[in-house]
Amino acid sequence: MRDTRIDFLRFTGLMMIILAHVYPPPWLFQLRNFDVPLMVFISGLSYRLSVKDESYGSYVWARVQRLVFPVWIFLTCYFVLLAATAWPVELPSLEKVWRSYALLDGIGYVWVIRIFLLVALLGPLVYRWHLAMPSHRHYLLSVLAAYVLYEFIVWQAAGLPAGLTKDLLQQVVFYAVPYALVFALGLRIPDLSTKAVLALGLLFVATYLAYLGYHQLALGNWLPTQKFKYPPTAYYLGFALMMAIGLYLTANQWMQLCDRMRLTPLVLFVGSNSIWIYLWHILFLQVFKPVDDYRLWYWSVFAAAALLTYAQVWLVQQWLARLTTKKSQRLVRTLLTG
Repeated sequence: MRDTRIDFLRFTGLMMIILAHVYPPPWLFQLRNFDVPLMVFISGLSYRLSVKDESYGSYVWARVQRLVFPVWIFLTCYFVLLAATAWPVELPSLEKVWRSYALLDGIGYVWVIRIFLLVALLGPLVYRWHLAMPSHRHYLLSVLAAYVLYEFIVWQAAGLPAGLTKDLLQQVVFYAVPYALVFALGLRIPDLSTKAVLALGLLFVATYLAYLGYHQLALGNWLPTQKFKYPPTAYYLGFALMMAIGLYLTANQWMQLCDRMRLTPLVLFVGSNSIWIYLWHILFLQVFKPVDDYRLWYWSVFAAAALLTYAQVWLVQQWLARLTTKKSQRLVRTLLTG
């Protein structure tokens, strides 16, 4: 049975990511700055529902098909459009093109897929860790200890000279480790009592407020958590996980509100097709960019990306009926929906 709370959380995470890209006012940009950790947290929740008895190689191949190949398909279509028409923007440099395919900076936006891929590759290992430690206290303390070690290494690495080691740490390790630990929390959360989850949420509230207070007292001004996102550290993650757990605890109430407002079909569709809505929104950010009001820009981008994804899913469903083997149907569904 599908857990609609996960669809709601994924819907919320995607909407917050898109909101970040239309440059909202600073207060709103800060309020929505929990999107990527929320999506990783959700991946831990959903992993438990989809875990299969399969080899690690089969699992990795399935994740690459689900996460990487759709991005490459989109980027190819996007760059061909730019090369042929120079619309809605000019074709970027070859360096930006290959860095986009490599899920680095490139055109921007696709770096988040690298985060999801790194977490997915570590997912089975984290799941074994989860199974090997049935004690909630020991498991959560081990997550905390691993995080403290990560923060120490980040602090030490700041003095490293530029080079391959520092690049590897900054591009891979300093994203894989903290987000794998967020994934680890998502794995264990369903086993905890509501009281324990609330206590965990309050711990993140205290973490965020402690850093906020320090910045106010030591520096005399407020610093947005965005400044501590690359790589993610405690001030950023404290706020993000505070929001993620708050949404998790109230997801049923939010879904009831969606039911009353007749928004549930939209939430479920977006939650089930978040990858392609995210990819198409990259194009429409450029198409609608001249819009002065960020609110109009935001809703135009979201509506266009959602409608195009809806049409794509419908066409794929028509195509699937013509395919003769379940393997080919599964491959097309994996690449072009979701």
